[in-house]
Amino acid sequence: MTSNAASAAPSGQSAVGEHEQLQALYRTATDEGGGVTLYMGGDAPGFFDFIPQAFRTQFPGIQVNTITDLSKYHDARIDNQLVTDNLVADVAILQTTHDFDRWKAMGQLLRYRPVGWDHVFDNAKDPDGHWASAYYGVFSPIVGIHQVPADPSDFRATDLSQPGPTMTTRCSSSANRSTPTPTTSSCTRTGMAGVCQAVCVG
Repeated sequence: MTSNAASAAPSGQSAVGEHEQLQALYRTATDEGGGVTLYMGGDAPGFFDFIPQAFRTQFPGIQVNTITDLSKYHDARIDNQLVTDNLVADVAILQTTHDFDRWKAMGQLLRYRPVGWDHVFDNAKDPDGHWASAYYGVFSPIVGIHQVPADPSDFRATDLSQPGPTMTTRCSSSANRSTPTPTTSSCTRTGMAGVCQAVCVG
């Protein structure tokens, strides 16, 4: 995270160039003791264990310490570590995206543009290469089309108490007329009527 190391090569680099660069960083990390600390935003410890597992497969001998907690706690930790000059996190994947622009303005983020950088949506990366999105979702309106009257003026006359079609989407939460039954990747709403607001992922 800190700006003390050299910046990575620009987005125009070849896959071979990136491989050579990663191998150089790998050797440096091994010489320094072979440890990386990842702050991962989330509420389920162990949920992101696949990340360090994949990393260790690619870079054996590097110990990845993954600390999972809510992003609003992680960013406070990082701010405190920056103030006390005792930064622990090497990498941070957080939901509080506004923090990255602030840390960039403070000169605390390294630049890194991997191969394929030009294919990342512009609204999902820093134009100077200081951060990029790992993934993102959207707030999406979900509508039970069979329950919404063709004429919007008839909406108030619609009987919302009658069961509607069952609708399943990949959602993390929902609101309005029905109570979702959440799982790790989906929620099912029955009696869908009118408009239901949902936070959908994937």
